[in-house]
Amino acid sequence: IIYGSITIMLFSITLIINLIALWVTYTYNQKIGAITKYQIFKYYLNLNYIDHLQKNKLNMTKTLSQEVSRFVENCLQNFLNFNSRLFLTFFLIVSLFLISIKFTLYCFAFIASFYLIILFFSKLKIKIYGKSVSKATKVIYQNLNYSIGGFREMKLNNLQSRFFSIFDKNVNILANSRGRGQFLYNSPKVIIEISVIAILVLLLIFLNQILGVSVQSIIPSASAFLLIGYRLLPSLQIIYGAYSNFKLHEDSFKEFKEDLSLSSINDKVVKENKQEIKLLESLEFKDVSFSFLINNKEKNILNNINFKLQKKQSLIIIGKSGSGKSTLLDLMTGMLEPTSGSIKFNNFNLNKVNLNNWYNSISYVSQNNFFYDNTLLKNITLDFNDKKKIDSVFLDKIIKYSELEELIKQKEDGINQLINESASNLSGGQKQRIALARALYKKPSMLFLDEAMNSMDIILEDKIMKNINKLDFIDNFIMVTHNLDYINHFDKVCIIENGVIKYFGSNQNLNNETEIIRKYNKK
Repeated sequence: IIYGSITIMLFSITLIINLIALWVTYTYNQKIGAITKYQIFKYYLNLNYIDHLQKNKLNMTKTLSQEVSRFVENCLQNFLNFNSRLFLTFFLIVSLFLISIKFTLYCFAFIASFYLIILFFSKLKIKIYGKSVSKATKVIYQNLNYSIGGFREMKLNNLQSRFFSIFDKNVNILANSRGRGQFLYNSPKVIIEISVIAILVLLLIFLNQILGVSVQSIIPSASAFLLIGYRLLPSLQIIYGAYSNFKLHEDSFKEFKEDLSLSSINDKVVKENKQEIKLLESLEFKDVSFSFLINNKEKNILNNINFKLQKKQSLIIIGKSGSGKSTLLDLMTGMLEPTSGSIKFNNFNLNKVNLNNWYNSISYVSQNNFFYDNTLLKNITLDFNDKKKIDSVFLDKIIKYSELEELIKQKEDGINQLINESASNLSGGQKQRIALARALYKKPSMLFLDEAMNSMDIILEDKIMKNINKLDFIDNFIMVTHNLDYINHFDKVCIIENGVIKYFGSNQNLNNETEIIRKYNKK
């Protein structure tokens, strides 16, 4: 009895040590995955715009949501387990067959039945952790969709830190839930192993005390079988699972190897001291050209662009689809860098300007804008954490100037009306007015509109442009369109055709350029 009790106590200690080892292994393993995901995500959001355009968006999302987890859970962990168990298993198998094949089969049947019983009682906790995983995964997918899908707005509004924070929080929730879930899922194996040993020891005690069987006659072979079987069964399971999972998921690392490597390099880049631009005095293009590679062939978008825009001058850029006007706007905002020539902000070259500081002073609205699964108020103010105090007076003014008053009155919850990320319950014009209100609430010194009112009727467009010109905090209003009808709202007019500026000057002088107007309208 004393020896049996000591044996049970020793195996109980082993049980506790094994459970602790499982906890540490799986939670730490998931933590590595969380850190790797965050590092790659940070790299994606810090890409320059042209690199972002060249990235496959689906692969970016898949890498972060699936491939890193596949590698950590199915390759890294199992590779270590495989190597640690392979050598030991060979000797255990040889030893086990020397004892009893028949008794081995009986033990396997008993373990299988016992495993199902224990697993039944652990399913509830696993289900709870599974819900946590699902919830965190949903938030992560939304966060990826918002940040990567709305990359330009995210950059121009300096929202990287917000997305970093949300992502970091939820990948850690995901890591903890998965780690604990895997702990509960795998701990029954340890419990079964120890329980089988304890039951067999009790059986030996029963045989000796009740039936009078000599312990000395059976204990040598029984002990050897117990020890070998105890080590062999989990080893076989780990080797099989490790090898099959590793082969199944070994390509996952190839999916993100390059991005992980580049993210490490990016973190080592020393930040340069760059010029702070708060207010624009002048924006000048000198012999600017822009091109990029398509199927290893260089495609020219803009050629030899020259103009200068002073503070308090508004500009309308007119051109047909594909003429290069949107690319010109991206160069003006700093999202793109010229292939040749120079762009100067207040006489400082673009590459010498602190762009994050510059983005804080400008707003950009495109024809297709991104919306968040939140209220109208949050979509306008971009205050998702309720940390900023809403300027209600200014907000009302912006709503009025964006011609949103009637829309908000029609909604049951008013400004707190929920909209989804696709804003499917809003018309194209309503979406564009909400995006405009968001841009104006930022109080930009420079406002860029890229076909941002093409879903509105001409009367509404005219009202909004007049409203924008009344806002004294906007120093420069720059609009891209294909319509000549709006030139009277702007100081300067730029007509672009096939990447070349055909006219740059005042709207009064353009009225005298009848040949240019005639050719443009004809096209």
